[in-house]
Amino acid sequence: MEAVPTSPTTPKSPTHAVLFLATISIAVLFVTVTLLATLTINPGSQTAHSHLVHTTGPAPAQGDSTQPPNPEVNAAEVAEAVDLAQIRFIDYMNGELDADNDKIFGGSLQDLPDGYFNLTDTWNTVNTYSNSLVNDVEYDRKNFGLLVRRARSLFIAYRVLNEMADDEFDALAQVTDDDAAAAATGNHQKSVERRNNRTSALKQQLETAVTAQTETLYSWINPPFESLAAMNGFFKSAKDSIGIALTGGSKHYYLMMHQILSLREEFNISLPIHIFYAGPEDMNATCVDTFNAMENVQAVDLLQIFPNQTKLQDRGYSMKPFAILAAPFKTVLFIDADALFFKSPLHALESRAFKETGHLFFHDRFLREESGMRGPDFFNDVHKHLSRYGQTIGFPNAKTRKRAETHELDSGFLVLNKSNTGVLFSLLLASKMNSMPFEKDVLYGHTHGDKESFWFASEMLRVPYQFNSPYGGAIGTLRKMEGKNTGTAVVCSGVLSDRYVTTDFGNHFAEFTHVALDFDGVGTKWFDFFPGGGCVKRPSRHVMELSAEHQALMERYRQRFLHSVKDPVTAV
Repeated sequence: MEAVPTSPTTPKSPTHAVLFLATISIAVLFVTVTLLATLTINPGSQTAHSHLVHTTGPAPAQGDSTQPPNPEVNAAEVAEAVDLAQIRFIDYMNGELDADNDKIFGGSLQDLPDGYFNLTDTWNTVNTYSNSLVNDVEYDRKNFGLLVRRARSLFIAYRVLNEMADDEFDALAQVTDDDAAAAATGNHQKSVERRNNRTSALKQQLETAVTAQTETLYSWINPPFESLAAMNGFFKSAKDSIGIALTGGSKHYYLMMHQILSLREEFNISLPIHIFYAGPEDMNATCVDTFNAMENVQAVDLLQIFPNQTKLQDRGYSMKPFAILAAPFKTVLFIDADALFFKSPLHALESRAFKETGHLFFHDRFLREESGMRGPDFFNDVHKHLSRYGQTIGFPNAKTRKRAETHELDSGFLVLNKSNTGVLFSLLLASKMNSMPFEKDVLYGHTHGDKESFWFASEMLRVPYQFNSPYGGAIGTLRKMEGKNTGTAVVCSGVLSDRYVTTDFGNHFAEFTHVALDFDGVGTKWFDFFPGGGCVKRPSRHVMELSAEHQALMERYRQRFLHSVKDPVTAV
């Protein structure tokens, strides 16, 4: 995998490359028809509270925008109304109403009819749905559309309660639908009292909503955290600002030990490293003791961190988001055990994408499977309002773009700042998508494991994210192509021929002579896959011989396997 930590506007040039090698029932809303009187299907309708009407263009002519709710509207139409209102409200909270065009991630407020945005009605649609969830703890967990709608509801309630400015919160409280409060009348003193009561009532209502919806979606966070606010606060004030997380068991011991030694010796990285495993059946006590005897390294039983998420015993890729969540660091660098770096992974922290969004994603290898449209179809069915940024990604456009990829994210290297509320909630939703038995079955039934869940969650929650521009490349040995394939080079990539080997590393460690870079996906063809690697055809101009410096680095990696990685021993 090769990558350039830049924003999407950065030129895709090899001179900027940082080469990373890594393995890579129907929607039942529990909203009755009687509630439709309070759900304004068109969030652009007029309101008496003109101070909460915002426009991005000329206001519509009188009477043009008021659409009375349809009493015959069905659950799917209500779901669509709620989805759109939630997305618009999050874009509003993200500051997109008056943002410069190049700062807009979502874009829903720029696409309104006549450029007209009614905050009051949008909020009341969102909040009415939120209230309807407080006592509706049972839902179809295989219905990802419903799952995401609930996750957005919790995200909005939490942000309004904890992050909205006092004056804006107070203004929102005054226009929140409340028949009893709206009917109150009296003199100025009573008006002031009523205003204060409305603000207090909205705060109490949101606190109830956050508590109830957290219990429904993420009850397994307690323990270790009593609440989402406690979790958020912990990461904002984390003792270790930056740390590294790995996942694996006894069978990954040699790869993880090699990774730790390489980070320490090759790049002088002294950051704390936590290795997450799933119980004694995953990692034996000898391996645990060996890791714990190393300086600033800790092997952590993930089942003890989230004891109520018992299905972590599955011990697959689904552990990744939970491990990132459990790592006690403000910013987590998650690294696959068999990833090798040409440049320090800390370089990613300096990328503009990470600084602007709080997380950094890397593209997978450019793969398009004509028979593998389940992922894009599933995603587009669940998420019908792509962000402006999401519209630039190949995956959701695979049906309409003949060359678009059906794989998007490589989860072998992830960088996330969990003190960012949006990043934290995206990680929570990604974890939920990887939960057993229902959610994981749905996700893994349509995509290749955990990897797409990370950007799915950010996109669906409308949390700004960015991919590093290039696609994953290959480093390994060169094959010469002849005949009709003359002019095309093939590079086969993989660190070890058997990633679980425990001896004779010298005969299993691959030879590294060439690198194939992929900045655009044009002419890319992957084939001959094997555990931890595969071969890629690229135009010869994108294939080059490794420099002497890089070949020397790869030899040091090999020698480290041969001489520095020791068998696990019980710590004394």
